[in-house]
Amino acid sequence: MCQEVKDHLIIEQAKVKRLERRKRLRRHFAAGRHRKILFSDEKWFDGERAHNHQNDRVWLKGKPPLAGITYIGKAPLIFVHEEVKVQGPQYFAILENKVLTWAPW
Repeated sequence: MCQEVKDHLIIEQAKVKRLERRKRLRRHFAAGRHRKILFSDEKWFDGERAHNHQNDRVWLKGKPPLAGITYIGKAPLIFVHEEVKVQGPQYFAILENKVLTWAPW
């Protein structure tokens, strides 16, 4: 005879682990700290599309713009000139001088 299960079967060890993680997340994001997170992405764009037989792709000939989103909304696109080589310190400077001036915190 089969018995119908109404809830997920979670072992006690998993319950304890979930509780610990939940408490850690609540402490980490307490007092609105989650509102100071910037999710960023670099996206490739191209004004001139070329047909690709595998699928349609859009490629950029230069550097990709930096885009971001925060709790309050979207950050403006930030473009870096093609001649500029962006490594760790330069990327941090861009974030500090362009993105953080836009952010409300």
